[in-house]
Amino acid sequence: MKLRSMPLLVLLLSVAMATVVCGAVTQDELWDKQSKAHRKWQIELAKLLVTKAPHLKELIEIQRDLQLVMLDMRDARYSYLLKHDPEKIIRTKGLSEWINFPWSEEDDADLRASSSEYMKLDAAKQALRKRNQGHASWTELRKIFVTWVQNSTKYQVLRKTLDDELDHVFQVMQAQETDNKAAAH
Repeated sequence: MKLRSMPLLVLLLSVAMATVVCGAVTQDELWDKQSKAHRKWQIELAKLLVTKAPHLKELIEIQRDLQLVMLDMRDARYSYLLKHDPEKIIRTKGLSEWINFPWSEEDDADLRASSSEYMKLDAAKQALRKRNQGHASWTELRKIFVTWVQNSTKYQVLRKTLDDELDHVFQVMQAQETDNKAAAH
């Protein structure tokens, strides 16, 4: 082994030992990572759209804010289920199944009754949705998105960043599942 590769080996072993000593990434940390990745995506996408269509800034910001509120609501729902109905959170069937957990009207009513913050988020969602739906500039914004934005290099970079961040979360989830199965045997 060459001497130059020793620092890399030491670094890799240090990371491995830190993981063993400190524990693996928790599911809550993984949830936060995917949630932050989705937030970052919405914010950066809105910035990109505004650079191409500054005259549509109001609609773009309404859409961004609506998406961010819905992400906040999903986070609140996830936290609620962790405490009250954790079996609904399925971590072993992939990222999509995990972040798109089942949510019932009964769950929603219970969370509304127990959280004024959730009620505020829902009110904000309703207000933003009302401003968003039927906006006179939607057709123009869709056309700009399809003809310019989704084919742009900047969009492709943003999309790849989101996909890479979510793929990292998924890989950690898979590794943890593999470790859990190995530990069970």
